[in-house]
Amino acid sequence: MSTNLNIRNKQGHRCPIWQTPTQITQMIMTDEEGNVNEYFTGKRALFAIRQYIQWVKGSVNRGYVSTEDMKMYEEDVAEEVRNVESWLKHQSTRDLVVEGW
Repeated sequence: MSTNLNIRNKQGHRCPIWQTPTQITQMIMTDEEGNVNEYFTGKRALFAIRQYIQWVKGSVNRGYVSTEDMKMYEEDVAEEVRNVESWLKHQSTRDLVVEGW
């Protein structure tokens, strides 16, 4: 079964993000004791969001058909990071929720 990462606040307002592969979702949703959690809140949710951003940034490191394709993907990555960080600026850490489902 596929699991995706979801970011929202406690009021239900979602941050639209890229679909994450199951293994990335599970990595992000794993706590310090090695347990895969269904959700995190507050500071732990913020940490999970930062992990997601690092995964997005790291996704640039792959093969491309052309330099043009690479530049377009780099722009997409930069836009995704900006969108998530912009959404975060308007949220209280204590209201953050990150879910893997």
